[in-house]
Amino acid sequence: MPRVQNAHTYVTGGFRARLTVWDENRTVESISLVYNGINKDFIHAFATEQYLQYKDITSNDTLQGALAVLAEEIVPDGDDALLASVEYRKNLALNLFYKFILLLNENVVSPQNRSAPATLTRPVSTGKQVFKSKPEEYPLTKPMPKLSAYFQTSGEACFIDDTLPLPNELFGALVLSTKGNATLAGINSTEALSIPGAAAVLTAKDIPGSNTFMPAPNDEEEIFSSGPLLYAGQSVALCVADSNELALKMVQAVKVTYKDEMPPIVSLDDAIEKKSFFPSSGEVLHVGDAETAVSSSPHKIEGEIRAGEQYHLHMETQICRCVPTEDGLEVQPASQWLDFTQNAIAGAVGLQAKDINMSVKRLGGAYGGKASRSNLIACASAVAATVLRRPVRCMMDLSTNMKAIGKRHSYITKYKVGFNEDGTLNGIIMTYYCDSGCSANDKEVTECIMFSDNAYKCENWQLNAVSLKTNRAAHTWCRAPGSKPNIFFMETILEHVAKALSMDPLIVKQRNLYAQGDITPLGFALPYCSIQELYSSQLTKVDVEGRMQAINQFNAENRWKKKGLGIVPLKYGLNWSSGYYLCTVSIFASDATLIITHGGIESGQGLNTKVAQVCAYSLGIPIEFISIKKTTTVSSPNSAPTGGSITSELNCMGVLHCCEKLKERMKPVKDKLPPDTSWKDLVAACFNAKVNLTAQDWVWPDEQPDNGPQYNSYGVTVAEAELDVLTGENQIVQVDILFDCGESMNPDIDIGQVEGAFIMGMGYWLTEKMVYDPKTGSVLNPGTWEYKPPFSKDIPIRFNIEFLTDAPNPLGVLRSKASGEPPQCMSCSTLFAVKRAIEAAREDVGDKSYFPLHGPATVDIVQTNCLVDYKQFSI
Repeated sequence: MPRVQNAHTYVTGGFRARLTVWDENRTVESISLVYNGINKDFIHAFATEQYLQYKDITSNDTLQGALAVLAEEIVPDGDDALLASVEYRKNLALNLFYKFILLLNENVVSPQNRSAPATLTRPVSTGKQVFKSKPEEYPLTKPMPKLSAYFQTSGEACFIDDTLPLPNELFGALVLSTKGNATLAGINSTEALSIPGAAAVLTAKDIPGSNTFMPAPNDEEEIFSSGPLLYAGQSVALCVADSNELALKMVQAVKVTYKDEMPPIVSLDDAIEKKSFFPSSGEVLHVGDAETAVSSSPHKIEGEIRAGEQYHLHMETQICRCVPTEDGLEVQPASQWLDFTQNAIAGAVGLQAKDINMSVKRLGGAYGGKASRSNLIACASAVAATVLRRPVRCMMDLSTNMKAIGKRHSYITKYKVGFNEDGTLNGIIMTYYCDSGCSANDKEVTECIMFSDNAYKCENWQLNAVSLKTNRAAHTWCRAPGSKPNIFFMETILEHVAKALSMDPLIVKQRNLYAQGDITPLGFALPYCSIQELYSSQLTKVDVEGRMQAINQFNAENRWKKKGLGIVPLKYGLNWSSGYYLCTVSIFASDATLIITHGGIESGQGLNTKVAQVCAYSLGIPIEFISIKKTTTVSSPNSAPTGGSITSELNCMGVLHCCEKLKERMKPVKDKLPPDTSWKDLVAACFNAKVNLTAQDWVWPDEQPDNGPQYNSYGVTVAEAELDVLTGENQIVQVDILFDCGESMNPDIDIGQVEGAFIMGMGYWLTEKMVYDPKTGSVLNPGTWEYKPPFSKDIPIRFNIEFLTDAPNPLGVLRSKASGEPPQCMSCSTLFAVKRAIEAAREDVGDKSYFPLHGPATVDIVQTNCLVDYKQFSI
């Protein structure tokens, strides 16, 4: 199966046999071999059943003879892009039969083969979290649940679609194109408008303002296509009706016709071959002389590695609700960037920003997918509300969301590397081919260069980033954009170097780690670099040496089950200069409680809780006195997007500044009062003394020298995997994460962020694969039936997280560091752990050569890389 649970099988085998046992012989009296998933006509392996009749099932000759016949019978079809490869399904059919034969011979099976029939066993998951807090500073550093945790787990927390409809409210659903690289010929909405309850079918000609949801200076991306269709899934119209169900029914009734159809550019290989590139904007970096360093090195390698897309899979899909008012529009968008969405709506409906009031209480997940991409549904809703003068709510269902909205950028990276006998790096040449989709508005090729080095020093670099133009939805930022895939590429290079030298990757990585004071390729100094110490410490703490010995012994004793260990260090730079937010703290004179508004968006990351903790700590009051209000463009205009792992700390900084201003204003009054004066009496006295009890702070940190990071986070992760060589199924046995979080403001929240980020990364590397129709460019798996994010049994069996203690961050807010994105970049350790297990299987057949393992390494890819041939099978 593509994952451990909640998944349909690639191939199903049902086997039954009746045997006659005589001495040590077991003769087949009757046998039935039934399959599903091979082809539409194949169910029974009749020829193999006939071959086995009256034969001794304990004989290797019988086994090989039956496998040869079965191999002729098994002819998988290959005309469905959603099916696993022909090679894998044939392997699986043969290997399942082999497992069955071993089960029939369990008393005579050789020791190395005994583990083959069993599936991977999984005990109940366990975990350990190690962190340090400071009770004397509580509620700051206190491990506590999010303020809204109980409301969310009980289902009482309100999201946008929980808002009860107004009596005259309408619902909208997008009509999507089914072809990319074509021209819209016509839209026939007659049948749709005849449905009782239908209100309108809106197209490009109905838009009162500009037909783009990406305001200047971005390139235009049309709300509804005016003709050009750049990808299958592009919106062409909006059906509006009295209910969401009716709107979806209208969508099915709309007839869309096409002309000027051309073959779409769907794959990255096609884009590279056809030189379909967006114009370069300087995504090149030269440090030293990489060409000479590589060519003059005693050892050289070159290769190619790939990383795919990832759907954001927020539980709340794209949604927006617009209500016309006498002042303009009241808008509730599921947006990470209210200012940007407000600007887009203003352009689409011909209003000014002052006439559009935006508000968000919380998002049901975001991960970057609601930064710019939320503008599409927001503008469509606003257009409908403006044209029809009625409230309109538009929500994408999961299928529409996956078709219409771009995902994480995918990559092909080509590299050449020169290095010494001991594995130290001399020169690196890398070219990143990054798929931006049909628009480069959210391209992330700059981030490629920012994170190319990960934690490794090299004197000579040549980095080239190319933005590919394909007929896919415009890709966008996704949690740890640019950093996650490109740190994986650098780790792959170190793994390749180690293989070329027949060395342990652990040692090669350790020899190339940065030291304090080193300079990165972008020219940034590392004054607080602790990665060497963290690396050595983690290897000792989790007993890597002892576990490697145990793994080697296990692999030697088991032919068809293997284990592997993957180790990934991390250096992750956090840049503050792109964040700007307006924060306000207001104290009520009547009872001394207070409210806070800020420019960030609570999307599950615990932003509001940390803000409340900082405020309570600074003012010395109970956290129960504090209420965090929804984010609006009235209370916090002009704010930056929520993302990049910096929003929590910058809004905490802003609130801290507000509290300092309030304390300074209140100090003259406080100094005149008795020392034991209560907070409530102090507030009352300040109010009577005409003290302004509201403070604001505009947070926008200055750039660091050379636009360097504010600080770096460091970490080391060790992952252990177990693999069923015959099926490719695998599980992550243990993960140990050591992460530098500074002094965590809330260890419970930060641990949750580390866990969630890591599991999301595991899905990217092991199970989540987007599939496109090569003829039309349509998404073929727009739902969780075929797209497989991690589930409860995909998490590590033992999941241990430790925060580095006694490591305050002098450059952070209250000595803390970010936790939302950096840990995700170490999730590729799980892929490398699986790769180690594959290597052990390949070594059993005498193959010790290097091979790339691209992401996602789904079970079919894993199994076929094990180089299993049925001729290797024996009892």
